[in-house]
Amino acid sequence: NHIYIYMDGGNRATLAYFERDANNKFWQGYDGNDSNPPYYTWFHYNGTGYESMQFKNDGTLYVDGSLVTTSDIRLKENFRELDNPLDKVCALNGVKFDWKSESKPNDNIGLLAQEVEKIIPEVVHTSEKLADGEDGSPEVDNPKSVEYANLVPYLVEAIKELTEKVKDLETKLENK
Repeated sequence: NHIYIYMDGGNRATLAYFERDANNKFWQGYDGNDSNPPYYTWFHYNGTGYESMQFKNDGTLYVDGSLVTTSDIRLKENFRELDNPLDKVCALNGVKFDWKSESKPNDNIGLLAQEVEKIIPEVVHTSEKLADGEDGSPEVDNPKSVEYANLVPYLVEAIKELTEKVKDLETKLENK
């Protein structure tokens, strides 16, 4: 089992090569150079099947398969209900926008991290680094990111709350 990381700028050249250790616990090794910035970086695992990930130079990650997050109940404790999920979801503003970067595509959709942080701060992360502006975007100290997957529990609970309200209204209409 091996992983190859490729640079793809028209011709594929091996940037790095990784191999499982004797215990199949981690990957190791390096082979290649990074003299030219990649258009794509490929991670390819050639084991029981074909899996790959591709990082584009605009920051887009493509995965052949699924992105998964550990969520095992045996690893969690201190469960609490979410406070006012419907109100919080309704306070969020979805927007269409263009990046201020020359290398990122236009006509995107998303949320604004600074707005989300005021409503659901636990899904916003602040980087400790400088966004350097090398891709044509402005230099920004401590840029913020939204962990979109962690909004799902709020969406689930908001839908449940709405469903309950609809059922209550249906019952009231039936009893008239």
